[in-house]
Amino acid sequence: MLEIILAGVLYISVLICAGTKMVKDHERLVVFRLGKLAGLRGPGLVFVIPICEKYKKIDLQATPLQKQSLELQTCDAGEVKINASCSIQVVDPIKFVMAGDDPVSVALSQLRGVVGKTCTKASASELIESSSNINEEIGASMKALEQELGIILSVEIEKVELLAGPKS
Repeated sequence: MLEIILAGVLYISVLICAGTKMVKDHERLVVFRLGKLAGLRGPGLVFVIPICEKYKKIDLQATPLQKQSLELQTCDAGEVKINASCSIQVVDPIKFVMAGDDPVSVALSQLRGVVGKTCTKASASELIESSSNINEEIGASMKALEQELGIILSVEIEKVELLAGPKS
């Protein structure tokens, strides 16, 4: 009888230890119970039911991404190379996780498209002179995507180089 009680206590203590997680201030756990969204947990000491619940840990800090470089043709048939730095910060972990496997790559591909559209509307001289205006246009264009994915995407165009002059 004593062996059964000790085995039960040992089993329960192992489950408690396996389910206890420490979540830092800048992290959140998105928890799924039997495959369905159960909610958001953290920061601090949280309990995840072993076997029934799975979780994904999301970092809420701003994360710098690789520098992006695009070669584009402008409206006056000039060719420019645009160097931009990007950073991403998750503001809604549930939307971020539910958006799919890799929302960062989705955001970057959308960003390339927005930069391409914005920059092909301008002439080469306008791009070189006013990169701050382009930054504002890109930021305004990305707002809908940011809300859909639960992120803040910061883009700053660092340098615009003229590769080939406009054709007259």
